Amino acid sequence: MQTLIVATHNPHKVIEIETVLKAASLPPVKICSAAAAGCQDEPEETGRTFQENAEIKARYIKERCRAAWVLADDSGLCIRALQGQPGIYSARYAGDVPYQEKFRKLEQELAASGLSDRQAAFVCVMVLIAPDGQEFVSRGQVDGVITPRAQGVNGFGYDPVFYLPQYKLTMAELDPAVKNQISHRARALEGVVSCLRTRL
Repeated sequence: MQTLIVATHNPHKVIEIETVLKAASLPPVKICSAAAAGCQDEPEETGRTFQENAEIKARYIKERCRAAWVLADDSGLCIRALQGQPGIYSARYAGDVPYQEKFRKLEQELAASGLSDRQAAFVCVMVLIAPDGQEFVSRGQVDGVITPRAQGVNGFGYDPVFYLPQYKLTMAELDPAVKNQISHRARALEGVVSCLRTRL
């Protein structure tokens, strides 16, 4: 059985990715986190785009686990009134503080912009590296609106303030099964699944 290493130390991402891949009826593959594969450290994310950061993470793990498939993603929240910020800095936005603090900073920045536009997008870019070193890139995006108040207990990160008008719910209020079908990460995984289906 081949191994696919998810190049992250975020357990929520590993669970979300594993759930989608297992539901795709792929040939048997062992899915594990970077830590479970023996890679405890992480590279510095010096890229200027989601794709560059995903490439950095994927290649870092691939150098240490050459025989495995490696999957890395970089994702974030892009707000139109803030010229696409926090973008690639979403996880580090406002520093190493709880997400409630990040939500507060978002509201302050939106108020300071003087704009009523609260349109936003969750963006995810995934880089998959095959055992032979060939790289594949897939991108997913979901559009929504930033809410002034966090709502919902499912999901993680900015999910409680990302409202989906078509569902009349935030991402954190969605049933996890629905989120795993429509999220930016799920959409990026569609390309990953297509690749794995032909290569495993």
